[in-house]
Amino acid sequence: MYRIINWTLSLICLLNFAIADKAPAHNQSNAIEVASKAVVNITAMGQREMNAEPNDPHNNHFESLGSGVIIDAKDGLIITNAHVVNHATMIFVTLYDGTRLYAHVVGQDPDTDLALVAVKHPDLQAIHVADPLKQLHVGESVIAVGNPFGLDHTITSGIISGLNRSIPPSENMIQTDAPINPGNSGGALLNDQGELIGICSSITTYTGGNIGIGFATPLTITLPIIDQLKEFGVVERGIIGLMIQNLTPPLTRALKVSEVEGVLVSDVMPDSPASAYDVEPEDIIIKFNDVPVYTSNQLRSLVGTVRRGQKLSLTIIRKNEQIVKSIDLKTPEKSTRSTSNGIDGAELIEYEQLDNSGIIRGLYVINVNEGSPALLTGLLPQDLILEINHKPVKSLSDLTSLMKNKTNDESLIKVRRHNHTIYLALR
Repeated sequence: MYRIINWTLSLICLLNFAIADKAPAHNQSNAIEVASKAVVNITAMGQREMNAEPNDPHNNHFESLGSGVIIDAKDGLIITNAHVVNHATMIFVTLYDGTRLYAHVVGQDPDTDLALVAVKHPDLQAIHVADPLKQLHVGESVIAVGNPFGLDHTITSGIISGLNRSIPPSENMIQTDAPINPGNSGGALLNDQGELIGICSSITTYTGGNIGIGFATPLTITLPIIDQLKEFGVVERGIIGLMIQNLTPPLTRALKVSEVEGVLVSDVMPDSPASAYDVEPEDIIIKFNDVPVYTSNQLRSLVGTVRRGQKLSLTIIRKNEQIVKSIDLKTPEKSTRSTSNGIDGAELIEYEQLDNSGIIRGLYVINVNEGSPALLTGLLPQDLILEINHKPVKSLSDLTSLMKNKTNDESLIKVRRHNHTIYLALR
């Protein structure tokens, strides 16, 4: 009799455990299904850059496949990767239910490989976004949702295998072993509640397929960049004026501070925002806008999300005391915009940028018209024109003067593009 009762109780306990165990899995499945409806397929078509073979009609045109995440249902805004839509002249978005829509680019940022596109549709569903300040952990379960190889809404799972990875030109990336294949670019990386924690960006591979090393851009980078693209169409990066380095245990001991994680300020540029707000060498920065800071590369990428004229906060350890600095990045002087400046098809503004080497002045390319001489020259939006024929170009009047004296020969243009210097030939 007692044995029968014991068996019965054991069976009830096992059934209760099984039911309880299935409930979280069922909830997770529902959350993923809801999130999947906010992930779209993106097809971009266009013409390749000038280095394509001109006599090959197939080589001049391209079609790229990727994914996107609906971030704003009301305005029809979708996050994707910049490389998916770069140089595209026609973009189509396919929704979860198969509806195919025409899309246009709102803005893109090559430095973070993020882009924002827009569609018009009355019944979109936006993704649920996780708290960007919630700390992610290595070993945490994640789900990748996208359209690898053009296949509709493929879901893969894995864990976070690394944080704050540097994958040039991007920094501060999430590393995951969740299979991310070609076509997943721009898709969603979710936590186990089905909330967005990152935008799938790239894979490290020798075969063109997944080998267990994928990367995603975290929300701490994605959200402020998308805000800038939504409002301005381009990203204007602020420079705070700090020289920084990683903080090592020996440095921590030598500085006689309690063991902390952060980055060390090695120097402060004169006349910079950091100098104006009394940031000092040997300060240890532990937070940027409440985001914990672990490496110098991470801090640089976070600073790059703040537009000039905006405020940011730094949490600093100075002589074992914690202080918070609210810093107002310098607003650039009122700039003059011109579309008729001697470089046909380029919309330019006067611009200055604070760099580690000092203040760089030039003409910032806002827009380049399709098929224009400026585009044929190789100029792209977000380029900074520094010199023409070895003469500095710091204002639109400088450019006008140089263009008046221009001969029929090609002119040498020095351009700063994504923190690198390149040269172009202008006819």
